[in-house]
Amino acid sequence: MPAIEDTHLNQLRHCIPINSVVKSALDRLKSEVEIIKFTDNETIFNVGDNDLNSFFLLEGEIELFSKDGKKTSLSTEHKQSLYAIAALKPRLFRARAKNSVLIAKLNTKILDKLLIWEQTAANEHSGFELNDHEFHFDTNDEDIEWKMAMLQTQIFLTLPAANLSSLFDSMEKFETKKGEKIVSQGDLGDYYYLIKEGICTVSRSFQDNDDEIVLNELSPTDCFGEEALVSGEPRNANITMKTDGVLLRLAKDKFHSMLEEPILTWIDTVQAKEQISIGAIPIDVRMEDEFANSGINNTQNIPLYLLRLKMQTMDKNAFYILFCDSGARSSAAAFLMIQAGFKNVSVLKNGLHM
Repeated sequence: MPAIEDTHLNQLRHCIPINSVVKSALDRLKSEVEIIKFTDNETIFNVGDNDLNSFFLLEGEIELFSKDGKKTSLSTEHKQSLYAIAALKPRLFRARAKNSVLIAKLNTKILDKLLIWEQTAANEHSGFELNDHEFHFDTNDEDIEWKMAMLQTQIFLTLPAANLSSLFDSMEKFETKKGEKIVSQGDLGDYYYLIKEGICTVSRSFQDNDDEIVLNELSPTDCFGEEALVSGEPRNANITMKTDGVLLRLAKDKFHSMLEEPILTWIDTVQAKEQISIGAIPIDVRMEDEFANSGINNTQNIPLYLLRLKMQTMDKNAFYILFCDSGARSSAAAFLMIQAGFKNVSVLKNGLHM
């Protein structure tokens, strides 16, 4: 995505509600803004589109066509051009360039969550000021940059916006050294971790072999530790710092209340049957031997330990229903899938023990 020019950023700074974002945060937001040039009669969006973007008119004139064919025009001379173009979704209008126009496009969820994060933080912390209709609060640019990066990850896009401020406030930041082991295989889960700086290696020991096999590397904005917290099972891998770094961690109780509960969707057997009848894919995340002994016909078996590998070839837009014997492993699987960008994942409440 090409960098946005300062002139366009200054124009965008006056648009509503972007004008309520503090300058330091807006400077980070600009990396998510795409400036698009549309030529005469080119369509910007159509009636019925349910996209995730907000469009702002920076130059030129556009035409809006309603479902019944009524036409209105919008140019930068109109005060209405300060607002996102026909923002209701699904779209009620088709937008078309009347001449050569410049449009700023950005992700609506990121903008909404940045606004809520800033303004709730300003209200919750003492010492904020309200100048020129902007909230100003005590934070440093480095923190804003990292939080902006986290807002763009799937798990934080999925999280209700109102949770963000208290979630960031609840995280404990600490420095780490190269070679330091953060999580040990077999330990009980106590924290959920996010990487702010540095690289971690993921390794695992198998059965009687003491040697650790490196499975993966994790970098800034990656998270780990969720499986043991969601499933209640011991840690299934070692996490070791490959470099010096800075991590943030969230205690188990806060993880459940702030992340797991708002994100997971639980359904009962009646709802599951209804969803399967219209195309949802049922997946049993138990081990192969368990599935062979008591698996349900017409379901797929993807054991939890294979899920990360299998997700690479799965359709992220399909509907999935996950289950196990109790709901513990399937909820861990659902969290992993949502974190990886899967949009429609449900968990069978209480699993097969209903």
